[in-house]
Amino acid sequence: NLDSLGERSNRKIVLGNLLYLPFLLLLFVQPAMGTIGIVLCMLWHIMTYFREKKVIEPYIISFAYVLRLIDVCEELEKQKIPVYRRELDELREVLKSLRELRRGAYWVMAGNQGKIGGNPLDILADYLRMILHLDIFQFNRMLEKLRKKTGQVETMLAITGYLDMAISVGGFRKSLEGYCIPKLEEDTEKAFLHMKKGWHPLLSQPVKNSIRADRGILLTGSNASGKSTFLKMVAVNAVLAQTIHTCAAESYHAPIFQIFSSMALRDSMENGESYYIVEIRSLKRILDAAGERRTPVLCFVDEVLRGTNTVERIAAATQILIRLAESGTLGFAATHDIEMTELLKEYYDNYHFEEVIRDGDILFPYQLLPGKASTRNAIRLLQMMGYEEQIIKKASGQAENFLKTGKWINTPAAISEGTT
Repeated sequence: NLDSLGERSNRKIVLGNLLYLPFLLLLFVQPAMGTIGIVLCMLWHIMTYFREKKVIEPYIISFAYVLRLIDVCEELEKQKIPVYRRELDELREVLKSLRELRRGAYWVMAGNQGKIGGNPLDILADYLRMILHLDIFQFNRMLEKLRKKTGQVETMLAITGYLDMAISVGGFRKSLEGYCIPKLEEDTEKAFLHMKKGWHPLLSQPVKNSIRADRGILLTGSNASGKSTFLKMVAVNAVLAQTIHTCAAESYHAPIFQIFSSMALRDSMENGESYYIVEIRSLKRILDAAGERRTPVLCFVDEVLRGTNTVERIAAATQILIRLAESGTLGFAATHDIEMTELLKEYYDNYHFEEVIRDGDILFPYQLLPGKASTRNAIRLLQMMGYEEQIIKKASGQAENFLKTGKWINTPAAISEGTT
């Protein structure tokens, strides 16, 4: 930012301030003329002051950041952290040459705090700045010094940024009940993900699950059984592995992925896009990335194409997931359409979550199980929420009739009162 300011010189300020001298001397000979001359000089300085101040004001914040950074680094260099001895020693060397930037910084910074105080000394300092351009003079000096030390400032930024990151990661690791250092493969085109006893770090009492995915994973299961949470758990750990080298798991082994997701989507009233349009845009983005074949792609899709009718959803979702598999993408997808488990069995491994019904209540173990789901609970959940018994019986009968005949019938005589 400071580089765009151009070269600046204090020559005009020095010459302008020297104009006061002859009028000060004239005060002893002709006081009236001397006073008029000093007042005119002051008026000229004040007018030019605000013009110059307007030029440099946007850049003063750059000095404020540098000065604050120096203060922080001085606190950091006092710390006794053996593992960061090299960084702290380097910080001390950099600070030796940067401390001089603070000399005279008061005149630059004190007048740019955005406060109007009643302290007589501050008011006097403000007038001295206007009639002598003291802050502009000091700004130009600091600018000249800083331009010679940009390398040291960049080093200071790099070290503080690294230590800030390390402190954050250390704090995050400390907050977990345990963690692992992921094993990441850099030079491989094969997409795989092996994770043992992983959990979502935001859950206070998580159920840990393991997955060994050498090809795509298709998740089925009843409502609220844990499908979406499992997808998020794997996705979050993949991102954590590739960013802060930390996983909420016993072990994690995978290549470095491009990671995409199509989850928790919403329609857009502002853009005039329905939920389905938002869905297919999101999936198209993943397909485009998979088609480039530069880096292994890992993607997570929750309820594939839920925004459209059953027939077209199953047909389109099946072909999209097949295309992703053929492109070498490692896809994790969740669906309520059991039909897709058969349509995709050559490309995806089936896993599911299920519920346990006990004493008229539904419990969710949240344990990942191999194979496709064999239970349903949507109508049962209506019953537990207090829906009318007539609705429950007719819905159950209609569902059972469809499973037997493959046809939907809505005449009372044709609906048997089955149970879910």
